[in-house]
Amino acid sequence: LQARPRQKILIRHVLWPYLILSISAIIILSVWTTTDPLKWDRVIVDNFTDESFGRCKSHQDITFFLCLVALMAISTILTAFMAWKTKDIDSSFSESNWIFYTIVLQLQVLIVGIPILVILQNEVASSDATYIGEVLLIWTISVSTIV
Repeated sequence: LQARPRQKILIRHVLWPYLILSISAIIILSVWTTTDPLKWDRVIVDNFTDESFGRCKSHQDITFFLCLVALMAISTILTAFMAWKTKDIDSSFSESNWIFYTIVLQLQVLIVGIPILVILQNEVASSDATYIGEVLLIWTISVSTIV
């Protein structure tokens, strides 16, 4: 084994990818807000009881949502790649194993959670059930990163 010279990681090495991803997300969200803002849409579920279901919708929400998903997927793939590149570093200095575990856990949550949300999006489903499903999916992904 040949020893490699030490490399010093500066803040600018980490700051540029962060700024590029953040600015890209801000641009996508700003274009979405200006070109196709969300509007409140209410659907009557039962005419007899006047039960209704309301939510914010836009005409091109799937397009912008897929752009944001692509941006998140790119950042996750780049994170996995960097973790893979640093896998041979001593475990006391590297967290690549934990990064891989977090990515796999989040993929498992998405594989289980997305079909559940698709089922809950049906108009006959309870609005409370849909809300709880969305909140639990977002909470689980966020907490899996912290834990």
